[in-house]
Parts: sequence; C-alpha cells; structure tokens
Amino acid sequence: MTENPSLAGKPTVVVTSRGGSYKEGTPQHGDDHVQGYLQQALGVGLGLDVTFIVPELTMAPIMPAMAELVPLFETSRNESLAAADFHARQLATQLVA
Repeated sequence: MTENPSLAGKPTVVVTSRGGSYKEGTPQHGDDHVQGYLQQALGVGLGLDVTFIVPELTMAPIMPAMAELVPLFETSRNESLAAADFHARQLATQLVA
C-alpha cells in the first residue's frame, strides 16, 4: 500500500484504446500486460481507486480485414463513451460538493 495516505481511495480513471481486443475468446486473450501493471502501480502501489475505460477494436472501421468486427467496435465505443460520461459527471459532482 502507499506511504502517502492522501492518495488512498482517490478515484482515478485511466482511458486508453486498443486497435484489437484482449477479451476472452479472442486470439490475443491474456496478452494485455499494461492494464495489470497500471492496476498494480496505481491501485496497489499508490492506493488509488482505479477504473479503466478501454474502447476496443478501434481499427475495425478502417481495416477491411476487420470489417466483420465493426459492430463489436461500435458497441465497445458506445459503452466507453457512456462510462466516460458517467465518471466525468461523478467527478464534477464531487468537485462542486
């Protein structure tokens, strides 16, 4: 845990994106080492309350070989936008309270 208790429990949102996907059932499942590292460093190391927003398959709309994945990209994008909106509103509420 952190030696700086002022960070403990502070909400932190990490927004990133992926051209492909690491979700279960995909060929790259289990290959995402960055999110685990960031969770360890920010969540465990600094004690932050970490949330990840990760739209996936962002290359699908521009790569013909990924054309069949466009609906999954759109779902991921919409879910990510909704999550970003939710967390932004939550933070804004905390800042004005």
